[in-house]
Amino acid sequence: IARAQPHGPHYARHFLANPVIDSSGGAVTGRQYLTVIDIGDGDVPTTVYLGGYYEDVYQKTDAGWRFEERRSFGARTGPAWGRRTDAGTQPARPANLSSPQLPAEQPRATLAAVERSAIHQLVARYSYAMDDATENGDRLARLFLPDGVLVVPHATVGGRAALAGFARER
Repeated sequence: IARAQPHGPHYARHFLANPVIDSSGGAVTGRQYLTVIDIGDGDVPTTVYLGGYYEDVYQKTDAGWRFEERRSFGARTGPAWGRRTDAGTQPARPANLSSPQLPAEQPRATLAAVERSAIHQLVARYSYAMDDATENGDRLARLFLPDGVLVVPHATVGGRAALAGFARER
């Protein structure tokens, strides 16, 4: 993904939405929807390049919240159940299509609002760091723990040096 996409200052391509943060069970985890858009140029139309979601594990450090692990999952394709076809029928929900399980809603007291806000900022900074690849990729790498891991389709990138290289090589 990183090698195939353009990047540069103020280039926006990754759009994350609807973050859900769970602090039950000891670990702080999150999930959010992901859309990557190829911005058209000239006669080339704008298209959706990738859709899916991220599942994260966060850890608080002296420098603030960091990703311990970030995993990317692609969108599932197939007939959209619940939508009417041209014939006026609705496809049935496939028996093997299970929705990812979201964490149960937790009482606000489990994680302070300021901590949730800081995690939201971490998630937002990821998109900017991935899209502009500034500071020779170090901006992205610093969002992770020193031994943090990014798992994307066809690649697992671990450690800050490898993460910076991943951002640089796009």
